[in-house]
Amino acid sequence: MQFYNVQQKQCITSPTTVQEVFMKRLVLTAFLTLAATATVSAYPSWVNSPTATLYTNTKWIQLKSLATDNVFNDDQLIYTWSQVSGPQSTFGQNNGTNQAKNLWAFPPLSGGTAQPGTYVFKCTVKNPNNAGINANAPDLTVGDGNEIATIEVWPPYVTAKPYNSVTFRATARNSAGQIVSPQPHFTWTLSTGGSKTVSPDTRECWVPTNGVSATECYVSAAAGTQENYGSFTVGDKTALLNQAKQKITHVIVIMQENRSFDNYFGTYPGSDNLERVGLINENPARFKLNTTVKGEPVYGHENSYAETELATSNIESERNIIKADGYIAANPGKNMAQCFAYHDGTQIPNYWTMANQFVLQDRMFQAAKCYSLPSHLYMVSGWSADCSGSPCVTEIGDIANGGIPNGETVQFNPMPVTGRYGDPERYQQRYRWSNMADLFDSKSVEWGYYLGENFNTTCTSCDAFCFDGNDPVWTYFNALKWFQGIDKNKSQRKVWSSDANDGTTFMRGLRNNTLPAVSWIVPGFLASEHSGSINGTSSNLKTGHNYVTSIIKLIMQYPDIWEHCAIFISWDDWGGKYDHVVPPTVDNYGYGPRVPGLMISPYAKQGMVDHQTLSHDAYLKFIEDLFCNGERLGGDGRPTIREDSPFLGDLLFEFDFNQSPRSPDAFLNAIQCINAN
Repeated sequence: MQFYNVQQKQCITSPTTVQEVFMKRLVLTAFLTLAATATVSAYPSWVNSPTATLYTNTKWIQLKSLATDNVFNDDQLIYTWSQVSGPQSTFGQNNGTNQAKNLWAFPPLSGGTAQPGTYVFKCTVKNPNNAGINANAPDLTVGDGNEIATIEVWPPYVTAKPYNSVTFRATARNSAGQIVSPQPHFTWTLSTGGSKTVSPDTRECWVPTNGVSATECYVSAAAGTQENYGSFTVGDKTALLNQAKQKITHVIVIMQENRSFDNYFGTYPGSDNLERVGLINENPARFKLNTTVKGEPVYGHENSYAETELATSNIESERNIIKADGYIAANPGKNMAQCFAYHDGTQIPNYWTMANQFVLQDRMFQAAKCYSLPSHLYMVSGWSADCSGSPCVTEIGDIANGGIPNGETVQFNPMPVTGRYGDPERYQQRYRWSNMADLFDSKSVEWGYYLGENFNTTCTSCDAFCFDGNDPVWTYFNALKWFQGIDKNKSQRKVWSSDANDGTTFMRGLRNNTLPAVSWIVPGFLASEHSGSINGTSSNLKTGHNYVTSIIKLIMQYPDIWEHCAIFISWDDWGGKYDHVVPPTVDNYGYGPRVPGLMISPYAKQGMVDHQTLSHDAYLKFIEDLFCNGERLGGDGRPTIREDSPFLGDLLFEFDFNQSPRSPDAFLNAIQCINAN
């Protein structure tokens, strides 16, 4: 029998091909009982309810039934299908014994689409003894608000690297904005022609950028009568880098703690968020606004990213998201409400204002699947290793034990003298791989690592005098200190000091215009946004929000620094909080889950949501290209040079150096320093 696939515009003659095509469409299973000795099995099906709904441009219905009998062979059973109710359909069914497991029903067409209505079918299975039973298949409704109203192509726009590829994904939605299921067959076209690769389910399209000019290239996905576009531009890195070297003289990296992207930007417009993939509509009881900002529970990191395979839901079949199972399994007995809940711009207004006025990165991933210490090591060296033996080996901690290496405990500065990594001599032996400080010293690039341990957690003005408190820095955040041969005068600087003679502080560098080319800033615990508490005092995300705002506000008040700077803000790891995006695999250790990322500069593209795939390795790449002539860290046995990964995007594409340096006034006027008590 030959069938014409209207959506794929081709004739299908092979029974195997027919089965493969229809298995990607609706498969309804009739459950049957033959006799006392009979058992029943069913074909795999995404249908897990007695009813199912299709969109009206579906041109056929397929139902499958498979019965087995303990007495008679499978090829002796006889299947007979009939329609019980609904608009009269045309049947396609093979005749004969064991040839009628599959029913193809063609609903009557009205104006080229299937006639809306509820279709009910029945299957009768008999064995040679004429024993059998009639079984109704699940009801099938065609139409009923599930027609394709729009098609989303994601990302809508991205700047790509030369000699790389761009991935676009299509999603069909109904008039209510809900994801229709099953998803239709998509037809992909390129405005410039050229090659492309389409996934078997037609949801994704991969476009190589080789040979594509810097002009915008449109990628369209069509299904039925609907069509939409995504686009990409192949960036000219050489020209941008030359401009950056003239305009940017200061790079400042501010690293906060333990937040996933969805936790902070799960509803931010234009980003890849919880709303876009339908999770909030699907499960509003789980994915809801988190009104708790102080004393949030600490969720385990271990195994919470283990469920990073394709997840199936009753909203969208084969949706590429992280399932919640791993997060729940990692936290037995814990209340998971705040793990899946999200914050919004009412609670962290300045972060959302930064995203609106500067650049938000919605595919920034933690460098490795690990906890805070290795994350901070990756931030300053592109690796986390143990060099106490030879050769050096990757060490990212025992995730199954909460990410903490055996014998080590959470401590504050100064580093304890006991424990696996507490012995200073062993520390020096362990930390012998190359880091950015070594590279800077070899290139005469000035640098500083600043501890934000003096932030006053009761301050609500976001001014310089907020740095007159006592908020100790966690050992894990102070990773650069222990490297062999490190300059302690540079690795242990403070954001602010009560010592008027201390000319090395970050504030003094701003005031005297002596800030180094590269600055890292890490927080005290209470200003870190890390969940949990110390000495009976709970952390508060609003405190961290005010702390970061204070630093940005300080920088903006000094034009000689502001007009020549690039500021990167991110969070070291996801903190066990849910994020729906599956991290790319670049090596055996990463990437880890997605975290928020922001870029602030007078040359930032205003309001840009950067959809490039990034990790904290991108900071090293940007700094090396800008100040070190593109020289990379290496020669120490590290398994990969992360900065050169083909997965990694380029932060240069977030800048517009042709614009005049933007005034910070709009942001300064919008600042909301909130009461964190």
